[in-house]
Amino acid sequence: MECRISNSYSSDNFPYSDAKLEATNKLIKRNVLVTGTLTTLKKTHLLHFEYQKSENIICSR
Repeated sequence: MECRISNSYSSDNFPYSDAKLEATNKLIKRNVLVTGTLTTLKKTHLLHFEYQKSENIICSR
């Protein structure tokens, strides 16, 4: 079974890439869901910037 994650952000012109978010992973509590859609509200203490990230995990057999 192959799975991929499609990320979307609720803020317009979101200035941070996934790579930069991974770099600040220590400050962000990352939640993982095996199937379905996970929406979490996260805040980076470094940037003091709140955003909503929606992770759509799509699996195909």
